[in-house]
Amino acid sequence: MQDIATARQRAAKLRRAISVAKFDAWGVAFFGGLTFLASLVSFSLVGIALGMGMAIVAYVEFKGIERLRQLDPEAATTLGRNQLFFGGMLLLYAIYSLFSIYHDNAPPFGGAISSADAAAIGVDVTSITRMIGLLVYGTLAVVAITVQGGTALYYFSRRRYIEEYARQTPQWILDAQRAGLPM
Repeated sequence: MQDIATARQRAAKLRRAISVAKFDAWGVAFFGGLTFLASLVSFSLVGIALGMGMAIVAYVEFKGIERLRQLDPEAATTLGRNQLFFGGMLLLYAIYSLFSIYHDNAPPFGGAISSADAAAIGVDVTSITRMIGLLVYGTLAVVAITVQGGTALYYFSRRRYIEEYARQTPQWILDAQRAGLPM
């Protein structure tokens, strides 16, 4: 019993990594589904691709959770690379969206407000649209770099803890945990 209690203490960082991966997987799955459905409704091919990409990220994350539970050190590397892929995908989407805002000749807000009506009340709709776009997609770019990059670094650092845990824990406990005994 003492060996199990000691192993449980040593597994705290691994349980935390599993919790982070669960939160991330469910969050990406939820927002990926919303992105996909909203893009189907608006016929946005870029949005559909983004939603599908997010579904792939969520799938890899869920598989990574199972591999973490099996104490596979490579799972941490896979999860880190998955976050880099996700961050790159979000960054590309943000860059594409910013480019579109500044180079698209479509009327702002889908033509809901005409430029003539806006000019009559002294509002430059194009400038407002660009400012909102810069705030939204600029923030998305920063989040893609910092949050996904930071999460990737976190996952990469967990490999060492998995390896140490496997070295320091009796084999019979590792076998029991791989068979389903909670960490």
